[in-house]
Amino acid sequence: MVFDLLKPMLYVRVYRNRMLIRELVAQREQDVHATFSTERLLVGQFNDARVALRQAIKLMLRGQWMSMAPTILVHPMEMIEGGLSQVEERIFHELGAGIGSRRVRVHIGDELNDEAVRRQLAVR
Repeated sequence: MVFDLLKPMLYVRVYRNRMLIRELVAQREQDVHATFSTERLLVGQFNDARVALRQAIKLMLRGQWMSMAPTILVHPMEMIEGGLSQVEERIFHELGAGIGSRRVRVHIGDELNDEAVRRQLAVR
């Protein structure tokens, strides 16, 4: 569908107290630093992470047609030894939903290039 090609596609890599966000359609990146990690959780302060992500994306998509909900691939880059618990996975889904995304996917594994991100987001 044509509208799917216009939707912002976001690749959000999450580190301790840092998110690196790449918007694939416009080829923009935003590096966000905020205090949201705790000793045990990559995102332990959910509201702080949500606010930081929302502000960064608002800056990034400024001037674009904002009625299109972005699709998001969230990629935790640290503190994932042994995989994610259901609670941790839910945190990442809720982060995406908190900025208005209707579709959020979580990826565990190697860092992805733009084409691999597009393939992950295309899976229904």
